[in-house]
Parts: sequence; structure tokens; C-alpha cells
Amino acid sequence: MSTGEYIPNIALWQPKSLPRQDQILLQVLGISYYDLVFADYKLVWELIAKQQLNAKEVQRVKHIRKREKNKLFSRGQFHTLEEAIGNLLEEKNELLLTRDKMTQECEYWEKMYKELITLEYS
Repeated sequence: MSTGEYIPNIALWQPKSLPRQDQILLQVLGISYYDLVFADYKLVWELIAKQQLNAKEVQRVKHIRKREKNKLFSRGQFHTLEEAIGNLLEEKNELLLTRDKMTQECEYWEKMYKELITLEYS
């Protein structure tokens, strides 16, 4: 890994489609999206038990977990945390390739501009 390479922090990431109130609830509870969606049932409820939630909050977290799991798995996007991480890394690599292509194109046009200026003023 080269220095300066950005690796997304999987533990903190939440999808943009997650409603804001759910994002806040998970942040306040200290439960990451991936723990909620991908961890086994026992681990999730251990995390919740540590928070000493009231019944309404527990129901809300259960609802979020069920909804998000159904949303992800019904679309067939991925079935494991490893697949999700793999998807993010693929997206990152595609973005890096795009950035590199754009950089090369910019360098080409800068070179052409300098040659044009040189020809014009010679």
C-alpha cells in the first residue's frame, strides 16, 4: 500500500440511503452499520444489551437491522462482509484508474497547450 492511499473505514461507513434518524441512533449507540447488518444475531444483541436500551429503542434497532438486511440481500448485492469490503475496494480501484486516466489526459493537454504557445510566440 502506498502512502497517502485512502482506505475507507468500514466500521464507520453507513450507506447514504440509511435514514438520518437511523444513522444518528446507530452512532449514539456505538453500533456500526456492518455490525448491525452482517454480525451474527448474538453479537448484535450483546452490543444492544450493553447500551441498556428501552423497549422502543430495541424495537427500532431490530427494525433497522431487518430492513437493511432485506434491502441488501434481496438485491443480491452481497451476502457477507467480505463481499461488501471487496465491492468497496473494487469501487476504490475503479476511481483510482479513472483519476489516473484523467491525470494523463490533463498532462497531454497541458503539453499541447505549451507547444501551441511556443509555436505561436516563436
